[in-house]
Amino acid sequence: MTTFDWSVLRSAVAIESAEIVDIAVASVLIYGVLRLLRTTANRMPLLGAGLMVGTYFIARVFGLFLTEMLLRTAGLVLFVVFAIAFQEDIRRAVLRWRHWRPYRTPNRSRLASDDVDPLVDFAFQCAEQRIGLLIVLQGRESLDHSVMGGIELLAPIKTILMQSIFDPHSPGHDGAVVIRDGRIVRICAQLPLSENFEEAKLHGTRHSAGLGLSERTDALVLIVSEERGIVSIAHDGHLVEIASAADLKLRLGSFLADTGPATHRPRLAKRLLRHSGLKVASVAIAALGWFLFARQGNTIEQTFVVPIEYRNIPANLCLEDRPPAEAKLTLSGPDPAFALLSPSSLRVRIELGGYHAGMVDIHLTEQDCVHPPDLSVYRIEPKVLRFHLVPCRSHPGEKVAVFVR
Repeated sequence: MTTFDWSVLRSAVAIESAEIVDIAVASVLIYGVLRLLRTTANRMPLLGAGLMVGTYFIARVFGLFLTEMLLRTAGLVLFVVFAIAFQEDIRRAVLRWRHWRPYRTPNRSRLASDDVDPLVDFAFQCAEQRIGLLIVLQGRESLDHSVMGGIELLAPIKTILMQSIFDPHSPGHDGAVVIRDGRIVRICAQLPLSENFEEAKLHGTRHSAGLGLSERTDALVLIVSEERGIVSIAHDGHLVEIASAADLKLRLGSFLADTGPATHRPRLAKRLLRHSGLKVASVAIAALGWFLFARQGNTIEQTFVVPIEYRNIPANLCLEDRPPAEAKLTLSGPDPAFALLSPSSLRVRIELGGYHAGMVDIHLTEQDCVHPPDLSVYRIEPKVLRFHLVPCRSHPGEKVAVFVR
């Protein structure tokens, strides 16, 4: 009868605080990549980078040293290429983080439910009459850098006014209406076109404009196709067709509840639960990568020739002749730790404060060695340092050999 090896389980759960932070940071980075892959139109460079990362891990597992070295060297070049290819996505993410707040404060009036019903009825009325519609509901983020042109005004949301704006005979009916704080603040506005050409080519320019704004900001765009008479919304880089007025009212209510102010009610929990599938997948990938490549990495040993530092020599004493200047330090630890090691940071440090004149024997231990905390000292040569401390002589012209590194 076979017994379960509990040491495997213990090694899996024996995670130190630094390792938890390591997994957490990796999870955030992986989540950002997955979110970028989900929302950006530039998926091919990201997929190519994912293929390179996967190839790098395979090269490490199977000991393909040349492939691993080439991919590691290409890492910096890949970073620069990414910064250029995804500069718009990076700018968008920075703008969104600027507007993030852990608590919402009641500093602005919001679109009331009394305004939602007329807006929903007007949208489906336009769909029935095959009248094009493009209405932007601003979220928390500013639209100043995304919405261009148009006429600024401050007007209530009234059906009769909306009918006049989107009348097919009106010069500005093809533009967008921007709603902020329960008021119409701009008409005849121009929106940026989407970079998702695969999605945009299935629809007209109006849909491409609404989708483009939703890719750059947190706004929700209400769209009605004059060719097909279908109501759609664009939000968070996705275009969704709406089947009924009840569905549209529900989605608008959810959007307003998320972006509108509340009475100092924390929304951190709600944000943590948003995109929970991607977040769970990110943590799982990070934990699996840590377990496979960091925790379960092969323990290896490497020997380095390191300098010996003699510190805090008493003021009236000197080292006679020239003491040992170097030591052989053998370190043990996982392979990834050695990959990040800088050999120039290693040294043996001898504290001589409190010693008196005479023969000094110091048995070297790990406490005398300067090394990364994730590596341990396996061997030190020599094991014992022996040298003389003598009173300093100050005869004219006589030199005393003192070695301090």
